Amino acid sequence: MKKTNLIVILAFIILFVGCSNDNTVQTQSKNVNTSTVSIKEYDTGLDYLGIVRAKDTKNYAFLSGGKLEHIYVEAGEKIKAGDLLAQLDTSSLEISANTARINVNSLKNSLETAKSALDATEVLHDNGVIADKDWEAQESQYVMLEGNYEIAQNNLEQAEKQLVDSTIYADEDGYVMEVPYKEGEIIAAGYPVVIMKGSQKVISVGVSTDDIVKVTTTSAVKVDGKITANIDSIGQYPDEKTRAYTVDVVFESDKYEIGDMVEVQIITGKNSGCFVPVQSIFNIDGIDYVYVVNEEGIVSRKQITRGELCNDMVQVDGIEKGTVIIRDGVKNIKENDVVISTNSLNVVNKSENASN
Repeated sequence: MKKTNLIVILAFIILFVGCSNDNTVQTQSKNVNTSTVSIKEYDTGLDYLGIVRAKDTKNYAFLSGGKLEHIYVEAGEKIKAGDLLAQLDTSSLEISANTARINVNSLKNSLETAKSALDATEVLHDNGVIADKDWEAQESQYVMLEGNYEIAQNNLEQAEKQLVDSTIYADEDGYVMEVPYKEGEIIAAGYPVVIMKGSQKVISVGVSTDDIVKVTTTSAVKVDGKITANIDSIGQYPDEKTRAYTVDVVFESDKYEIGDMVEVQIITGKNSGCFVPVQSIFNIDGIDYVYVVNEEGIVSRKQITRGELCNDMVQVDGIEKGTVIIRDGVKNIKENDVVISTNSLNVVNKSENASN
């Protein structure tokens, strides 16, 4: 009988200790970072994808035709203002300039000689030594030489200008888009030898017919949700294929290269709603949730619907202002856990340190 009683007592002790341990595990709390949901105002608008392109395209061409002697750049190359782009064969141009220069010097000498003779003849004419007919012939010869000299000067200026224009320099920073000709080919005057994109960039967005009525040149724009931009131009007519209107957006940033795809939001108004940190949201079977903490520190799961993304915060529906949520580390939490907000612990610790 005594042995039976001893066994019953031991079993009772083991059961009591086990229950005590279970209660200890269940009531053990976890430290978490929490946030209190607040109402914030946010922008609403039209969301599109845009492509970064050069705002301006410039064609560099020679003013006179000739043989293309050198091309100093290639497609895709980044260039700066003042960089040498291309040069014509100048041998024939140099001959023309030298010939024109010799002609000018020759006519200049002839004109000076004719002027001296005219001055001398004028004195004789005034004294009646030379007849009017001879004087007029002398004067006409001088006027003709003077006209020929002016023509020769213009020809020399033109020849020297063509010599200067036989070399093309970039007049602004940018990128070489295309080089249509090769060295050694004959190129006509005015035909582009280098096609360049300017360094200033724009984002081109195709806006639908329904949305274009909401867009004006004063509409605010955000690029990738961060960079403030402005509308540069709005197409007057839709594209024949896409039926979308082209809206060009100008921005100040070196972050993007030509050809990059970016997210563009054209602001049309404002709204307000509850925001939570991105990392506080978790997904189960395609449904989004956050963990909510009640006044006793007990965790429960709350279903939400995502809305606008604003930096590292997300606007959500399904939750009220003032609700306390767990802001991070949600993978280590489950429903009915008991938690302590480290935000509160930090306040307590600061108060204790201040009193000490």
